[in-house]
Amino acid sequence: MEQIIKQLIEQNEIIQAVNDIFITMDRFDWDAFLNCFADEVEDDYTSIFDIEINKVKIDDMIERWKYLKEFTSMYHSLSNHKVKIYNDEAECYSYVYSLHFLPNDIGGEDVWKVIGFYEHHLIKTDKGWKIDKMKCTAVSVTGVEVLKKLGVYDKLQEKWK
Repeated sequence: MEQIIKQLIEQNEIIQAVNDIFITMDRFDWDAFLNCFADEVEDDYTSIFDIEINKVKIDDMIERWKYLKEFTSMYHSLSNHKVKIYNDEAECYSYVYSLHFLPNDIGGEDVWKVIGFYEHHLIKTDKGWKIDKMKCTAVSVTGVEVLKKLGVYDKLQEKWK
């Protein structure tokens, strides 16, 4: 019984570590956002942007994510977490529904929406579970035209190259 309780606690900690990425992002809390990650992170957003899979050191990571300040607000919802634990490593698969709101005086859609899946790989550290790999697989992306009109899409592409 004790082993089952320990496993459930670890699963909860892993899910919370993944959720914290998006909670801190939606709150524009960049210090807490960076605290979610290991010293180096591999990220894969190739299903959304014309970029390559990247590996970035934590000190450089915030520069890549600063494009998010272009949005007035964001909403990320994760669900259906599936966790696998391998000693001091873990994988967490989840669904994502995200809305990114832009200030907009050009009319039309002002929301960039991404629906899909995330795969996170985590490592256990003395400071808790940290993400060292993440992959987003988009199933539906809408609102890209407004990103292009406002010049945000080019910024996104540039930040992730």
